[in-house]
Amino acid sequence: MRWQFKALRWAIRGFLAVALLMGLFVGVQYLRALRSVPTMSAQVQDETLRAPARLSRDGYGLAYISAQSEEDALFALGFAHAQDRLWQMDLVRRAATGRMSEVFGSPTLGYDVFMRHWQFEQHVQASWEAMSAGDQARLRAYANGVNAYISGPAYKRSPEHMWLMVDIEPWRVFDSLLVAKMLWPNLSTNLFEEFTRAQLKATVGPAFAADFIRPYPAEGHVAMAWPDLARSLGLPEQDIPKTGTPLDLNLSPARENSNNWVVAGARAASGKPMLANDPHLGLTMPGFWYLAHLSWGDDMAAGGTIPGMPAIVIGHNSHVSWGTTNSHDSDVQDVYREQLRPGRPTQYRTEQGWADFDVRDETIKVRFGKNVVRRYRSTRHGPVLEQGALPIDIPQADGHVYALAWTALQQPDLTLSAIMGLSRARSVEDVQAAADDFAGPPQNVVYAHKDGDIGLVVVGKVPIRAEGHQTKGAAPSDGWVAANQWQGMIPKALTPHVKNPQSGALVTANARVVPPQYPYFRSADASDPSRQSRIAELIEARPRHDLSSFAQVQLDTTAPVIAKLLQALLQAQPADEEAAQALATLRGWDGDWGAEGPAPVLFAQWASLLTQALLWDELGPLAPTFTRVHLRRLADILDGPLSSWCDDVRTLETKEACSLILTESLSASVAALKEQYGSLDALSWRDIQTDAHGHLGLGPIPVVGKWLSRQTNRIAGPDAPNVAGLRADSLPMAAGGGFGPSMRFLVDMAEPRSAQFSISSGQSGHFASAHYDDLQAGWADGSYVTFDPIRASTTEIIEFTPSGID
Repeated sequence: MRWQFKALRWAIRGFLAVALLMGLFVGVQYLRALRSVPTMSAQVQDETLRAPARLSRDGYGLAYISAQSEEDALFALGFAHAQDRLWQMDLVRRAATGRMSEVFGSPTLGYDVFMRHWQFEQHVQASWEAMSAGDQARLRAYANGVNAYISGPAYKRSPEHMWLMVDIEPWRVFDSLLVAKMLWPNLSTNLFEEFTRAQLKATVGPAFAADFIRPYPAEGHVAMAWPDLARSLGLPEQDIPKTGTPLDLNLSPARENSNNWVVAGARAASGKPMLANDPHLGLTMPGFWYLAHLSWGDDMAAGGTIPGMPAIVIGHNSHVSWGTTNSHDSDVQDVYREQLRPGRPTQYRTEQGWADFDVRDETIKVRFGKNVVRRYRSTRHGPVLEQGALPIDIPQADGHVYALAWTALQQPDLTLSAIMGLSRARSVEDVQAAADDFAGPPQNVVYAHKDGDIGLVVVGKVPIRAEGHQTKGAAPSDGWVAANQWQGMIPKALTPHVKNPQSGALVTANARVVPPQYPYFRSADASDPSRQSRIAELIEARPRHDLSSFAQVQLDTTAPVIAKLLQALLQAQPADEEAAQALATLRGWDGDWGAEGPAPVLFAQWASLLTQALLWDELGPLAPTFTRVHLRRLADILDGPLSSWCDDVRTLETKEACSLILTESLSASVAALKEQYGSLDALSWRDIQTDAHGHLGLGPIPVVGKWLSRQTNRIAGPDAPNVAGLRADSLPMAAGGGFGPSMRFLVDMAEPRSAQFSISSGQSGHFASAHYDDLQAGWADGSYVTFDPIRASTTEIIEFTPSGID
């Protein structure tokens, strides 16, 4: 036995020695990372600068840049972005070109295979060649600023690059175009919706599928009134029938994308136009946005920038302010089913005969593994979507493949030029000129001018689909049918835009923007109008607005659709006293996610279990795709139109009624919450609704990812202006939201310098910086910050001078 104890002692010593060495290694790496926090004071000389410039930051880390020319201001912005967000910038450009596996190895190979479909590198080079000389100079200046940091004495290697032992490559002008190009896959989702519709039809049958896809509500808000739009487009206002194709509600289980609105001076306490915007995007560490104030000569621009792009994307200058939301009723992707030639699979069918695939091989470098060579095919429509390369199952079709037509893959793409143009806009005509260059993804751009004009323009190229198109882009169509081919793009002259509407207000929130009388079909669906309707209701509720009332709208947590669902839920027959008490709690609730007490938590739990009980039996293997709690769909099922969905198809001998499902799910909801929390009385929705801010790149890694990531609690909820997600499989522990208002922006054009902002993280991407997450608590609580150049530091300053000037 003595030898066994001796062996055990040596094993323990060995384990302790390994643990000690690992602890020392981690400690050394941590100390190295602490020393890599960028120094905010430096003297930088560069031969590309025209004149001296300066970069300073305030106590929030907000960046203030002053220069004599726009190019020099963008040079300083590139330097600031690189100092604070270089890891993020590097990650995004790698993601755009399918080069993630060079850093992370095989775990990201699937993503790289997917991204190589699009050949973004080649597309941005073509876009560069089509840009004006002035815009090329702006991109060069920005790239010079990034590289001045990377190659200069102020450079500090980011912790992520250090830990992963990855060298940083110089920033190219093409890289900024790649960052802009990544907006397309993030904001274009119709590809997945088309396959989801096809899978839904195959799984539950055409009748159930048609029921499941709910129509756009007749009472749903439409952003543009027809008389306003007709007047703007020069079309007759009267005797125009409603010819538009009826819209369906967006099928995507993905996040919603943003609110914005604008009111005329007559609707503002100051007498000048006002504008608000809060883009809803994935919440990450660091966050999507970086706040900067640029001034050059007599010009200035301030607002939200995207690291890697030389532009104020959402913000204001001295003359005009602007904000954007994703245009969900503008479909720019069509999936085509391509028929292979029998006996010759190198060809596919067209209406004129058989055509050869374009074929190319891509070599993907895989760290710690063998390089992977992947073959890609393309048709006249676009890239063939190869099996196993998409984050969704492609329906099997013998003798066929699927190809994607997408406006993102058409050259050239001058979207970044359009975004840069907004910063220099002095007039409404300047805004419209910038909008004309915007290729996509389609956005609803609202603007407010200091002289009183307000407006909305839907920017981005949208294809014309023929009247005889098989699916109108709602589902895959046959690629060899002439009627399914795009007929060019909707002409610029008929781009939907409204200036100075009669109502004095314009509101968008991804729901319907263009009225049915509009002469072109744009999309088969749009997002649920609940947010858009609620915002319009709040805007109309006050004769005059100010920044405080605008903030109340952004932070509002009431969803009108809840009232409809509650009507059905309150018909439940409680099985016991606890269920009866829960029902009484809900009966006294007004549908506000911010209400005190357990009602919002109970409602969310009940809606989640109803989603599982009512939908997942029919959906079968598709159930994981439909975890989002869709309140309007639940209301339609329980309110009568879709009551057949109450039957559990897995119990053939029994036909369940909706009343039984309501009773059982209510009791199950109470039991689940009691088991988790003990008592319903102490429950608060704010404590349950959790936003996960995963670290970009290292978030999935155990221990390190949790350390670098953040979680916040916020009063928000599905279908409310202050939106948050709700997954049917997330409660009772937490709502588990991973998206929300990534930035909030409010401006009164009576005093643009007092514009208010809020971002979901901090300015810095360095975990040890004081500005890594210092703005996060205020964002969750609904507070804002403002730019004040006087508040900028007088000690921590980056001074830029042309080479040769002391």
